[in-house]
Amino acid sequence: MPTTEAVLAEIEAAAKSEHLPIVGRDQLRLILQLIEERRPCRVVEVGVMVGYLTVAAASRLGAGCRLTGVEISRELAQRAEENLVRAGLSDRVGIVRSDARLALDEIEGPIDFLILDAERNQLLNYLKKVEIRLAPGAVVCALGVGNPVGPIAAYLRHVRESGRYETQNHQFGQEAVEISTYKG
Repeated sequence: MPTTEAVLAEIEAAAKSEHLPIVGRDQLRLILQLIEERRPCRVVEVGVMVGYLTVAAASRLGAGCRLTGVEISRELAQRAEENLVRAGLSDRVGIVRSDARLALDEIEGPIDFLILDAERNQLLNYLKKVEIRLAPGAVVCALGVGNPVGPIAAYLRHVRESGRYETQNHQFGQEAVEISTYKG
């Protein structure tokens, strides 16, 4: 069985040749650092793609902890599941093949760590669907918020001005990740 790093390298190579948008290495390091610091036990990822971030995050979870990923594309969800099996992590992750606007209603809380890496125009809707199930101190990572206009601006206003979050923006060239901690 390949190591987690070997599977991640294979996914990176496939993403490059197929022009798949996966999270950059610097952004990945930031998210993994947060997982290692916060030690979440219930992680939800919206927008799994081929499982690059999913594999990396699941490899950092403690015993008995789980990640639930939501992916609307059956083909991409299947590839993510295959990558998780190859990395030996399928016992820690469940992939829900559905539109997140529907699937998030069914995901139980409390959620300790939420990764939003799907349709940027739906980020605020995704967050609002699970906000009541976020544990106090939960971390919310919103990827791809480097162009803060329209729906992305509405999401950023919510986490920055609602009083429910402490939030920080991390720039990576033209891209950005908004890291918000839910106050409860």
